[in-house]
Amino acid sequence: MKVREKMAEILLGYGITVNEPDDDLTRYITDSLQFISFVVDVEAALNIEMPDYLLQYEALTSFNRLVERLEEIYEEGGEEDEEADKESP
Repeated sequence: MKVREKMAEILLGYGITVNEPDDDLTRYITDSLQFISFVVDVEAALNIEMPDYLLQYEALTSFNRLVERLEEIYEEGGEEDEEADKESP
């Protein structure tokens, strides 16, 4: 499943439907508990660790920008996993 689709699925679990690609997610994720839960869900779903710059509430101001950054992180992690698989006997 692609990152964008996975993100939409996670948000749907919070009752959030992204209508526009540049939706400001801070309109929907309004408090720190929701934000932390969202981050934990994203990390678990994508099997990544979000860098510090994405652990700021302001990172949610654009759905597209967040997805693009997560895709970069996910792809980097995926490449590392593939290399580890090749090195395994």
